[in-house]
Amino acid sequence: MAKRDYDRALYRLTTILTRLSSGERLRPRELAEEFGVTVRTIQKDLFERLSHIPIERHQDGSYLLGDSYRLPRLPQTDEILILELAAELLDQVHPEFGRTVQRILPCQELPRRNFLLNLGLEELGSHQETFTLLKRTLHSCQRLRFTYTHTGGARREHCADPYRLACLRGRWHLLAWDHHAESITTFHMKSMEQLRAGPDTFTPQPGVEEHIRNLCSKATPYGWIDQGSTSVTLKATGNAHRFLRCALSQNLQKVRETADSLILRLHYREEREVLAFIRHWMPDVTIEDNPHMEARLIRQVEAYLDERSR
Repeated sequence: MAKRDYDRALYRLTTILTRLSSGERLRPRELAEEFGVTVRTIQKDLFERLSHIPIERHQDGSYLLGDSYRLPRLPQTDEILILELAAELLDQVHPEFGRTVQRILPCQELPRRNFLLNLGLEELGSHQETFTLLKRTLHSCQRLRFTYTHTGGARREHCADPYRLACLRGRWHLLAWDHHAESITTFHMKSMEQLRAGPDTFTPQPGVEEHIRNLCSKATPYGWIDQGSTSVTLKATGNAHRFLRCALSQNLQKVRETADSLILRLHYREEREVLAFIRHWMPDVTIEDNPHMEARLIRQVEAYLDERSR
């Protein structure tokens, strides 16, 4: 077959496949007139060249793609971009999740990785089964029972209604209605053990859902701002000044700025969040309005230096 004839045949077959895929009924005589070929050529297209596709003939002489068959669709350029980003992002949660993106598209090889995303997400590691179980209980509204290791090492049994999985400060948490505390509580996923789902289910309560939405709307990489939060004034200089002026968020707000310093208001729920933040930026961030917290920070640093000097 000459190249020109091959190109015409390829265009004709592509057009036929596209129309069949869209649900259009095709009639050989009309196609023959459209493409300037014989009816026999169109019949050869349908019954020989496209024999691997279930094309059905109807009583009126038209041809239609079988109801149970769908042509594989290759993703468009913008879709490939999204899938590349998704694969890179999901790799940070669990390597298998990134590979799953490729398996979803058996007819399309993603190009080599073009992005480097480091969002500090906690990798699931050996906790993938826990993650999957939590997702299943969220979907089916199953009540959850588990053992939880609290800060300080205390272990306690909990019964909770799961509402959301959230990545807070880079770590995966479950937002659930804790029946013991009778409030929405966040549980670090990797501190949950001996999870038992169901068999009893629950009906999501509109009031709890609204509270969850309010929390999520105020979520930041550092945490949530709610009625239980408080704040402290900080002063940033040097490298901290240059970086933090571009990293403001709902719980890290600018009060004022001069040429060589930045006054910030940091909202927090637990004091250790503030102390960890300041230790990260020492000596360029200092506490301005809480001498007791500053004294505790100094004691922590002194204890650390004393331990290191032994």
